[in-house]
Amino acid sequence: MALSFSQTTSVKLSEFLGKNVLDLKGMDARGKLSFPVNPLWNVEKIKFYIYYKASPVLKSERSEITLLLNGKVITSRQIKDEGLITVEIENPKLFDFNTLTFKASQHYCINCCENENSPELWTQIDLKKSYIQFQYTKKPFPENLAFLKDIYLSERLLSPVEIDILTDKGSNRLLTAGAIFSGYLGAKIKYRRIYVNYTENLRAKDTVVIGTQDFVSRVIGERVSGNIYVTQNPKDKSKFLLVFTGRDEKEILNAVRAFILTPSSYLSEKFVYVSDVVLPEIKAYSSPVLLAPGEEITLRKIAGGDVVVRGYAGRFDFSFFIPPDLMLNPKEKLRLKLFYNHGLLVREGSTINLYINGKFVYSIPVDPYDKSDLKVREVLIPTSVLNKGFNVLTVESALVPNKEDFCAAANFESLKVIIYGNSLISLPDLVHWTKMPNLVYFISTGFPFTTYPDMKDAAVLVESTDGETLSSMFTLLAFIGTKIQFPPLRLSVYVDRLPNDVAQSKDVIVFWNRNSLIKKQILNSLDSVVLVKGKLFEEDQKEFSVNLRKRDYVFTMAMRESPFKPKRTILVLNSKSPGTLHKFVKMLYDPVVLSKIKGDTVFYDEKTDTILSSSSGQVYYIGHMPVYKKVYYEIGYNLKYLVGLLLISLLVLAFATKKLLDYRAKKRHQQEEKEGKEEEKK
Repeated sequence: MALSFSQTTSVKLSEFLGKNVLDLKGMDARGKLSFPVNPLWNVEKIKFYIYYKASPVLKSERSEITLLLNGKVITSRQIKDEGLITVEIENPKLFDFNTLTFKASQHYCINCCENENSPELWTQIDLKKSYIQFQYTKKPFPENLAFLKDIYLSERLLSPVEIDILTDKGSNRLLTAGAIFSGYLGAKIKYRRIYVNYTENLRAKDTVVIGTQDFVSRVIGERVSGNIYVTQNPKDKSKFLLVFTGRDEKEILNAVRAFILTPSSYLSEKFVYVSDVVLPEIKAYSSPVLLAPGEEITLRKIAGGDVVVRGYAGRFDFSFFIPPDLMLNPKEKLRLKLFYNHGLLVREGSTINLYINGKFVYSIPVDPYDKSDLKVREVLIPTSVLNKGFNVLTVESALVPNKEDFCAAANFESLKVIIYGNSLISLPDLVHWTKMPNLVYFISTGFPFTTYPDMKDAAVLVESTDGETLSSMFTLLAFIGTKIQFPPLRLSVYVDRLPNDVAQSKDVIVFWNRNSLIKKQILNSLDSVVLVKGKLFEEDQKEFSVNLRKRDYVFTMAMRESPFKPKRTILVLNSKSPGTLHKFVKMLYDPVVLSKIKGDTVFYDEKTDTILSSSSGQVYYIGHMPVYKKVYYEIGYNLKYLVGLLLISLLVLAFATKKLLDYRAKKRHQQEEKEGKEEEKK
């Protein structure tokens, strides 16, 4: 049953692939992307708008591009220098997830022999400009907790996903519940821009209400059954209204945690009661997407299954994360064990090339006479080529067709490499030791606040509870959830004041507004004077200091060593302009914005839409390094220690040499005396 008249939604293709262009190279080139359909949509019509540019040498008489939807051809066009392909389909047969395939047949001459791998054979799909337009009617939301958790809150939702939270903004525990649920949304839905907004009134959006029975009754106008309850939003029947309630705040917080932990098979009703919750003990660095030292991860876990790479220069990227605090060096090796196979009708000299973060690291030679069903290759790669945090392993097919002569037709279907999902990546047992502060670590994996994925070693302090600041906090937690794909079950949120024991034992995220003590201690400022320390050059050992007199210290996000506990970290987000901060936090989902964030301090100018990053010059180290490695590190990276060690070594050597010479002189003198006495006796 439809609830409304037809609506339209457009989504850029870049949202589905995470990049702005798709390259189609070679005489026979293919590329594809997968897109979902919202489970509450009845799609009446779908339109594709595909923008492309092509090599100017292509002959349009023989070059064409074909679009396939779920394996069926929907259009085929001649390739020109550039163009727009539009396709409209009435009442399309769509699945939960659908595949759009681009197939290009490219030629640079009409009646001549061609090099099928010529670099002139290319077409580029502009994913940033291309988009899909859906025309649909909405279905009413099923009043079922299992449907909400298992089917709706999933990757079937399209970006941006917007969800409202209504709660008592003055309660530490209820704001903690909202923050935990926001992190869960990021971990559960994944790969989407998730905006979680605090609101004081019920709106026509997917909404979560967290509060006592009296609070819930005031918001929705009725009392509900159970501790977890779902119904249709009275403002829009196609939206859900999820309620977490209880007799006290502890019971409400347990209801949120119970919803996150309980399998959907136990949530087949409209409401459930919760009696108690025992949280699991989570080890450090145990995020499902993190490759921890001494452990391994399968490519199936990264890519979802086996991967086929087609054609010459065809590529596939496997993205994975490592802890940002690892000490990487060329002597320690990343182990890559590939299980694979390839077509046989290829020329000798064909290879499978491997890249880490765009850098070539290894080439696997292809033996066209090896007819075994499964091939295995183990590759050791220096860990020094890895990035701390986000990394990309690229597998490139460099298979050349085996032809008897230049003009013979090539068998393109043989130019395939399959990488099996049980292939492994593993790290050696590396040391956790790194220099801080570094905002790149935070935006890639939420580090150091996510060292424990349940964030039990982290706390959030909110000094202002206006709607924009709370929306910034909820959205930031959702952003962190998308990075580590684990809910922050043990996170704590505090309003206005941070308990001393928490400040001493946890890494803290502060949404700062007015507290001058926080300002002085974190930013090393005293009233209107800011003390700046640093080094002129990295190799320069002499530090400088400058006192700057300013009216205020303006920043958007800054990371420093905690003023409450050495080797702990504090991340401060300036909410003096709450609307600007909220906009900035939402921008963190944009890869272009993330590429601009470096150092330990970020300034965002909303008027010019400019992001500037800088470093304060402050340095501290976190982690644990064995004593012998720490000595080796200090000597190897500090010239003063190296010179001192050499001087001490020379002194010890001189002292030992002197002692040895004295000893030998004494022995010789004693021997001479003995010989002299013997001669006197004679």
